[in-house]
Amino acid sequence: MSTRTTLAAEQPASEPGARAAVANYVATLTGDLATMARRTGLETLGYLLEMARLEAENAGRHEPNVPR
Repeated sequence: MSTRTTLAAEQPASEPGARAAVANYVATLTGDLATMARRTGLETLGYLLEMARLEAENAGRHEPNVPR
């Protein structure tokens, strides 16, 4: 398991940055899935996964009270 996975999966939801960690992890996963989908001709699924990636990135950037 990668460090990124560990941080997102094991960080208590009440800890500062937990929401951002999960959002960043989701962004990474959906980006990879979008690439896989498009490479196999699943264009609509790839598009939807890319939209999910963008939403997750946006959520991760707009986490209140998280030092950057």
